[in-house]
Amino acid sequence: MLRLVSLLAVLSLGQLEPGANVGVAGYQPPELKGAVGEVAGPWLRADALWYLKVATQGYSSDDGTLAFFPAFPALTRVVDHVVGNEAIAGLLVANLASWLGLVLLFGFVRQLLDSRAARTAVFGTALFPTAFFFVAPYGEPVLLAAGSAALLFALRGEHAASFAAGAVAALSRPFGFALAIPVAAIVLRGHGRRRWLAPAGPLAGIAGWAVYAWRLTGDPMALVNIQENWQRELTPFWETLWAGFTSWRVWDGTEYGSYFLFDIAATLFGLALGGLVIRALRKTDLSVGVGLAAYGGVVLLLPLSLPFLARPLLSNPRFVLALFPLFVGLIVLPGKLRVALGVLSAMGLFVGTLVYLAGRPLY
Repeated sequence: MLRLVSLLAVLSLGQLEPGANVGVAGYQPPELKGAVGEVAGPWLRADALWYLKVATQGYSSDDGTLAFFPAFPALTRVVDHVVGNEAIAGLLVANLASWLGLVLLFGFVRQLLDSRAARTAVFGTALFPTAFFFVAPYGEPVLLAAGSAALLFALRGEHAASFAAGAVAALSRPFGFALAIPVAAIVLRGHGRRRWLAPAGPLAGIAGWAVYAWRLTGDPMALVNIQENWQRELTPFWETLWAGFTSWRVWDGTEYGSYFLFDIAATLFGLALGGLVIRALRKTDLSVGVGLAAYGGVVLLLPLSLPFLARPLLSNPRFVLALFPLFVGLIVLPGKLRVALGVLSAMGLFVGTLVYLAGRPLY
């Protein structure tokens, strides 16, 4: 369904006036010709260009590239050696990783609850209005795959495999390290010293990346300070939430008002998922439900504490994708409401994909 919506959006691009595609200094994406260019070319915009720059040129201490975690660029670079085009390689990695991630997410939730809940989690994740970032060359697909694997392996008691997957998850997106929380909640149910190997994986991943950034820049806080390059400032999260509402009131009635409103809606939805997942697991495994909700809280509190003040909730709709294991919470909603929400979400996914491909500011 996700791939079908993406294709329909590509075919509908002519119906929307394209916006500006902001380039990345020092990087020019490869030229894509013919049918391949028509289908793949529109996906190469915004942060996708940064990831591809890292995949081809590596990291520098002074160009902002450290804000883009290394797992996705590293995989893209490997595939690029085979296909000879980093853009095609990035799209292949993203789509294969997202497919694998949804399969692993299904396996995790099925073992945790049942197949019905697993289908709910998968469809909820894949149809969320910003799920097109699982198709674009971004870090989200690798987080989905590695994070789902870390949770599933922890549930199966395969602690070494969970450690490795968790480390990759932490190297894919800034909040991947927080997967240590639900993984720890899962292994608490077991016995033996080795079970603590699993939650150590995400922590080892972020620690290794922080050390690399420190050695590259000479700044032990490089991963935090790099956010200044993107005009993000440390702010109390409650002030960011309030600023998100007041900013929408300012921009309401303009062509940008709908973007600010979508930021608010996605943020509130993400916060609601925390309560829903606890309710979904309260009778079967409350500790895991609390662990997942705590993970969701960290994922949302990080960007809320480092906002881009001109648009306080910028990118939150994309960050909600990191809450993939919390989408199981939708199972507690009445069946008709889940269906209606699914239809509305699929429509939002089509519009969101089209807006992204057209170069509008829905990041």
